[in-house]
Formats: sequence, structure tokens, C-alpha cells
Amino acid sequence: MKLILLPLLSASCFAIGNILQKKGLVTVDTKCRSIKSFIILIIQNIHWWLGILISALAIFLYYYALSFGNLTLIQPLMVFNPILSTILGILFFKENLNIIIFFALLLSMTGIVLVSLQSYEKPGDFYFNKWLFSLICCIIIISIYYIRGIDAEFRFSLIAGIGFGISSIVWKSLMIEAAQEAIGSRQLQIQIIHFLTSPLLWFFCSTYIVGFVASQIALTKGRVIIVVPLSGALGLVIPMIGGIILFQEYVLPIRIAGIILIFIGCFLFVPVFPGNEINR
Repeated sequence: MKLILLPLLSASCFAIGNILQKKGLVTVDTKCRSIKSFIILIIQNIHWWLGILISALAIFLYYYALSFGNLTLIQPLMVFNPILSTILGILFFKENLNIIIFFALLLSMTGIVLVSLQSYEKPGDFYFNKWLFSLICCIIIISIYYIRGIDAEFRFSLIAGIGFGISSIVWKSLMIEAAQEAIGSRQLQIQIIHFLTSPLLWFFCSTYIVGFVASQIALTKGRVIIVVPLSGALGLVIPMIGGIILFQEYVLPIRIAGIILIFIGCFLFVPVFPGNEINR
């Protein structure tokens, strides 16, 4: 039950944090005339800081759950973030709700229920070359940044989702590595030094920072109903696929069905509206 409640609570905090950050960024963006004034105003904005603090709590809860829970369980439950973010965006920012988003909510909620019905969890391991994986991830992020013809709202949402998704896979791999180190060594100091000097830890920090910065850029002038669902969909789907392929986690047909529904629901959250608000 704890493995179900923790990610749901984390997802709720993420959604509330997103809305507060959006409110702060929108307020600041209407007043600033330069990058310097933007930074000064955002530091002074209480809504942005409150959103950051609530998001920090969400991050702690998420990675705590991910430390001992499978990606194929934790990630599908985290789809409650874009679900709640979409609902709050509609309520507080008067963003549009259409039939597609309604079905996205319905499919995603059904998927969450199906995923949580699998009671047996078997830990996986990372069955892929870590350096090759890191190289591929860097190439993908850089390629998306330099691709022309993509609106900046979508570009930075894509980078944010990919950055967050990769960071989850790297964190899970890091936790497996730390557990193996704990088994092989009884000295706590050696374990801590190995953890802090692990290249995986720094790659995790790098990918998470990329995701965070990209999400803030996208939220500055982008729409919550586009930015959060799109980045959230990728941030959820990438680790789910990674859990099955890279970690070879044990999943029953009922969980696979739930993941498929969530997969469809996540991308239905991303309707293509005319008139993007953010410039290239």
C-alpha cells in the first residue's frame, strides 16, 4: 500500500507545485523587461517559491518510492500529476477542456487502477551498457534542442520530459548499484564515497537539471495544459518502457494493460491548439 500511496502523494504535490510556479512565472513575465529584472522579480515572488518548495517535497517522496519500488509501478501512478495539473489548469487558468482531454483523464485513471492491482513485485536489474545509454540520451536531448520548425513551447516541453524521464532511469540504476555495493562492503564510509563519486549520480543531477530548466522556460509563457501534460507524458512513459526493456521488471498482463491505457491517455493530454504563446 505504501508503494501506491507515496507516488500518488508525490504526484499531487507536483501538480500543486506546477500551478503555483505557473502563477508566479506568469505574474513576473507581465512585469519584466529584461532577463535581469525577470530573475530579480522571480526571486521575490512568493507563489514561485511556494511552488518550488512543494515540488521539492514531491521530488523527495518520488525518489524515496523509486529507491525500492519498480519503475513499472511507480511511474504509472505518477500520471496522476498531469491528471491533477490539467484539472487545476482548467479551474484556475480557465484553460479549455474538450472531449479528447476528458477521455485522456478517463483512460489514465483506469490505467492507474489496473496498474495498482498487481500485488507481486520482483526487483529488476540494469541490463544495458550504462555509458552507451548515457551517450544516446545526450544525443537525443541535443538533437531536439537544435531541431528547427518546432515551436519553443513544444521543444522545451520535450526536453523537460526526456530529461526527467532519463533521470528516473538513472536514479533507479544508481539505487541498484548502491544496493550491490552495500552487499559487497560493510563499511558505511566506503559506500558513501562510492555513491558520491559515482558517474551515475552526476549524470542523474545533469539530466534532472536539464529537465527542470527546460520546464521553467516552457512554463514561463507556455500553457499549463500543454507543457505539463507533454513533459509529464514523456517523463512517465520513458521510465515505464525502461523498466520493461532495460530493467526487465516482472509485469503481469493486467499491469501491461494499465500501462497501455496510461500511455494512450498521456499523449491524448497533448492536444494541438492553434496560436502557441511562446516565441522561438
